Amino acid sequence: MTEAGGSAAKLKLALGLVSTLRGMPQIYSGDEIGMDGGEDPGNRHDFPGGFAGDAHNAFTKAGRTATEEDVFAWTSGLLKLRASYPALQTGIEQNLFPMRMLLRLSARRTRQAARLISTATGC
Repeated sequence: MTEAGGSAAKLKLALGLVSTLRGMPQIYSGDEIGMDGGEDPGNRHDFPGGFAGDAHNAFTKAGRTATEEDVFAWTSGLLKLRASYPALQTGIEQNLFPMRMLLRLSARRTRQAARLISTATGC
């Protein structure tokens, strides 16, 4: 979330873009809950939780903060959406209306279906 300036909304926008672009989405460990990063070597800490006695366990819904749960639910939903539509997995991408990085409108299609994706940036 560091690259998004601490903004969950900007991180969610970036995740939406990554999830709908051509190719396999690459999500860095911890981005699914909006973990903060920084410069190397502090660019990523251990994922919170997973061991008995950990005070913060983001592996469970009950252990995530409200922001972590918000970003996690968004990311999970995007990946489920992508898995549900072949056009988002293997379809042909055609950018229809790019304007100075303010709007990305693209069509993804297979022989069976088409999907139209709109992403607003610069918000």
